[in-house]
Amino acid sequence: MHYTKLVEGHKAFYTGENRAKNYDKYMIEQKNWKVWQTSVVSKTEIEKLFQFIHSWDLFFRGDPYVFQSIYQKIYSLLEELRNERTEDGDFSNASLKEKVQNVFDWVANCTAIERYESTDASNTAHYSAEFLCYVG
Repeated sequence: MHYTKLVEGHKAFYTGENRAKNYDKYMIEQKNWKVWQTSVVSKTEIEKLFQFIHSWDLFFRGDPYVFQSIYQKIYSLLEELRNERTEDGDFSNASLKEKVQNVFDWVANCTAIERYESTDASNTAHYSAEFLCYVG
């Protein structure tokens, strides 16, 4: 694909999707990137992330305290996966697949309603952990 098609798609997205501005606001203005590079993330920082996720999915019911605990548990896995990229990751490698699946499953269970939230887990993981911007 030629890069100009990606630029066209990006412009169309920002023209047609009002929530795109929420993405910029969170990722550029609100998110404290340094905090997410440690195993302990403040409830305030998690609440900013969850408010952003909620702006995309009005039914999202993440629990900041549950996520805070989960993030501490999965942080070592996130560190191991930090340099992985979807484009060149060897997903036939059972260890890599298991690590990614474990992170995803833990994050999918961080809701206040005790329901597995796969779509919101994908977004939560993507925006909270830099490595998942590549893998997820």
